[in-house]
Amino acid sequence: MWVWVELGRSQPRARGFRIAVLGPLTGLLFLTIGSYDPFTALGLVFALFAWRTHSRLLFLPAGFYPGIQHFEQSVAVIISWSLLTLVLREDFLKTWLSCWNPIWLLPRAIVGKAALSLILFSQSIDPSEGRIHWLGCTNWLKQAIAGSVNFGPVLILSFFAAAWAIMILTLMIPNTWRRRIYLLSALLIPALFAVITLNHTQGFVMVTIPLVALSTVVVLSHPRLCQNREPHDGSRN
Repeated sequence: MWVWVELGRSQPRARGFRIAVLGPLTGLLFLTIGSYDPFTALGLVFALFAWRTHSRLLFLPAGFYPGIQHFEQSVAVIISWSLLTLVLREDFLKTWLSCWNPIWLLPRAIVGKAALSLILFSQSIDPSEGRIHWLGCTNWLKQAIAGSVNFGPVLILSFFAAAWAIMILTLMIPNTWRRRIYLLSALLIPALFAVITLNHTQGFVMVTIPLVALSTVVVLSHPRLCQNREPHDGSRN
């Protein structure tokens, strides 16, 4: 939805919509109906809208809700999203310079996590239960490496579908080493998150939602990276 709105009528909106719909996020949300992933995705989409509208009123719940919903994913999302913004805003997001850096969502996410923890403590519930179970695995390193090897081909073949091309084109944007390091770090954070938490493709897809959405809008709006051709009119010579 965010990609559709941002591309506008004069941009390749349908192409961006197809990339978003055919990507793995749609399949993941169908597979996890009844789980918390769809609610996390809705929270991240809301954060994207709040970021673009420059609204202080919306920016507060935009960080608070993900902190309650899935704090660990939210931290990885906010950091990688902030790094990508640093890469793109200098040349390609000049109309968005008034947008706050997404890193300011992090304190709000921390407040959301703290509020949730207090509520759970008041009910004699451990807020970390089920969240960090992977830290207690005696063979965690073996599982992380084996899982990454097993899921690697699946990730390469299915991840993003056409959005792989979007990410490759995004890699062509930086023109300085500093910005290249920022961009590679933004892509590395979701990968490390997926490996460390043993969540693999599910965690990777969720954490990259803002990266894919923002990269899709930038690439499809840029004439050098994605040339938009006018429909052929047979009446013209």
